[in-house]
Amino acid sequence: MKNKIAMFSAVALVVAGALVYVLGIYPPVSGRDGQGAIGQRQVYRDAQAADAAVTPGAAPVAASTLTAAETKRINEISSKLAAGFVAQMSSDLKQRLADQLASEMASMQMTEAMRQQMASELAASFSTDLASAMTRQLTSQLAADFSRSSMSAELNSQLSSGLANSMSTALSGKVAAQFASDMSPQFASQLTRQLQSGFTRQMSSEAASQLTTSLASGVASNLAGNLSSSIASQITSQFASSLSSKMASDLKQR
Repeated sequence: MKNKIAMFSAVALVVAGALVYVLGIYPPVSGRDGQGAIGQRQVYRDAQAADAAVTPGAAPVAASTLTAAETKRINEISSKLAAGFVAQMSSDLKQRLADQLASEMASMQMTEAMRQQMASELAASFSTDLASAMTRQLTSQLAADFSRSSMSAELNSQLSSGLANSMSTALSGKVAAQFASDMSPQFASQLTRQLQSGFTRQMSSEAASQLTTSLASGVASNLAGNLSSSIASQITSQFASSLSSKMASDLKQR
């Protein structure tokens, strides 16, 4: 059994690569408007995210032209956006994924009780592991994207304002909810395929739990960098655009 679980752990790494290929890019074509950065094919930059040094509550900013105050504002808003996205994503994804996994696993030879248990455990573990793995990488990628963007000094100065903070909460929650809705069916389909290859009817509940934990951890950690890159691009583009529009609207009303 130990050898089987070890082999299944290796398979988890393989399926992570397969998921990256199958999922392609995020957001999917139907969720993009074809304009600006959001409408372009995202190039995964997980290597950059992994190499960046991050301290708790902050994210690295590489642009040497930024002042200390600008860097601080970018780090703070990046951390807030990432935390908001991850919290909402984990909550939304967990229930959606559990329901879809249970449906996908209907053809597997197991009792209904075990099916529900495995679906629930896999959904919970995967959602938690993905959130944990993405927090640091998404914060880092958001900061890098903000620092590379063409934000004006005036726009940058508003990143720590009450308006920016309220917008970040709304935007991160909206993007996270859409992400969970778009991606949970694909996650469920691919994860179920791997469970089918590793599960046997004679497997105990304890062994089944070990398999789901191994699969969830392996796939989540390997997907985090790729997903963080494309999600960060989407968030920074929408955030800067919305904040800029709001500021322009406020000026007209004065």
